[in-house]
Amino acid sequence: MNEVINSHAIKVWESNDIPVPSENDEAEVMSALFGIARLIEINVRIAWQTFCNQEHLSEESSPSRYINVLKLIDQYLNNDPVHWLYKNALTVTDGMLHGDFHQAYVQAQKAYERKDLGLVQSVFIKQTIAVFKSTGKDLNIDAKTGSVTTVDGQPVPHASFIPSKNKTIEENFRAFYVAGSFVPVYDVLFTAYGRAYHFRKCVSAATPKNQH
Repeated sequence: MNEVINSHAIKVWESNDIPVPSENDEAEVMSALFGIARLIEINVRIAWQTFCNQEHLSEESSPSRYINVLKLIDQYLNNDPVHWLYKNALTVTDGMLHGDFHQAYVQAQKAYERKDLGLVQSVFIKQTIAVFKSTGKDLNIDAKTGSVTTVDGQPVPHASFIPSKNKTIEENFRAFYVAGSFVPVYDVLFTAYGRAYHFRKCVSAATPKNQH
């Protein structure tokens, strides 16, 4: 999965043209993102089930809803800021699952506002790409929204490649890809997976309270 994401990051960041994703590009990137997301969930679920069974707790050891698993580990296990990371990863994943790439983009960016998560990248990397017809005038491009205006504030017809609420699902995925947003999203999910696997192994290795 790392190789897939790295290869597409190179394609996006080293391209001289707008790297419009093909069907295969879409399948590869989304398979990697959803694959790592599900690995997070299964490891956290195993950790909770193991802990619940070891301690003979009255709570459900295998809740159907993953958010309930996260609430239970919050209740019984002190594991901050990792719990925050698990919840953020879930919100990122839910956004993509429902075609809300803007949500995934925003939530991943929030993770970079914290400095205690151990993300691979030190900052949220994004590139702003806007396509417009040259008017011969000096123009301004808003790095956050991709909007293009003349220096006196007049709007210029353009197409931007930044995930936003007002785009269709297809337009937002294209923006998600072209802007390289899948890279920080993967970083958040990959970090959460590493923490989830470690969490599972620590719980499995722990001695239950009722044993001597």
